[in-house]
Amino acid sequence: MKHESRFPVFWYSPQQNILGFQKVSLSVDLSEFGTLESTDYYKVSVSIDGGAYQNINDLGVPMVINYDFICNCFVSGLNGSTIQIRNLDEK
Repeated sequence: MKHESRFPVFWYSPQQNILGFQKVSLSVDLSEFGTLESTDYYKVSVSIDGGAYQNINDLGVPMVINYDFICNCFVSGLNGSTIQIRNLDEK
């Protein structure tokens, strides 16, 4: 996803069926190309069974970011029938 907007942009994954799976793990890799400004950020959230989106960091998992702004997000132990990922890209 690339944009030059000064407004928040959301990206949504397709909703995935996880019914019958236990303790689902989720890994998301994000990267930034170009100039990273001090106000730029990504916020990765997950929705289980169509519920409210929860920030992955709030689930106890810190984002790992290097100087090239490659972000690795990982969370495990998710249970439900469906899962959807939402990414907020704020420029």
